[in-house]
Amino acid sequence: MFWRGLRFGMFLQLAVGPVWLFVFQTAGTHGIAAGLSGAVGAMLIDGLYIALSGLGVAALMERPGVQRVVKLLGCAVLVLFGINTLLGCFDLSPLPSLSLLGSASLSGAFWQTLLLTASGPMTILLWSGVFSTQVVELGLSRQQIVFYGLGCLCATPIGLTIASLLGSVCRQFFPALVIQILNGVVGAALILFGVRMVAKKTAAAPDRPK
Repeated sequence: MFWRGLRFGMFLQLAVGPVWLFVFQTAGTHGIAAGLSGAVGAMLIDGLYIALSGLGVAALMERPGVQRVVKLLGCAVLVLFGINTLLGCFDLSPLPSLSLLGSASLSGAFWQTLLLTASGPMTILLWSGVFSTQVVELGLSRQQIVFYGLGCLCATPIGLTIASLLGSVCRQFFPALVIQILNGVVGAALILFGVRMVAKKTAAAPDRPK
């Protein structure tokens, strides 16, 4: 079950999302250690959401009113991170609170990525859908569900380590101007992800790329 979960988790990693882009940008700007620190933060939140899904918290998240509030909060965080990243290309820091958690430090990268991952709690619905489908189709026991969840969780650090490695390579071989442009692209992408989160109609089990 662990390997089945890992394969499914790696499949989800193929859909590049805001967290993957942010870790890539962090490693490209501040080095691979900062990117890996961010990957740890993302893994902790994913682990929390997987656990909550197993406990049935996803049922609460399926309520339209709750989903609406969650989407708005998630959108706000993504847009704020996007604006901060975008204007950071011009040495501007419109969000002092994020600057205090500057991703130049390992702890800063950890907390920023943790916050960014937590801004998309709709993931609970995704994991809930996965588990319920597997339980019904495969008749999984509680122990098998645990191993399946662990496999899914392990895919997060693997995917984000790849993002860190790619970002670090860009940092070493690309000139500063190219890195600055990449940061601007990532900032714009984060804003786009936030806007799309609100624009999308509420779904029973929405897909959320990592």
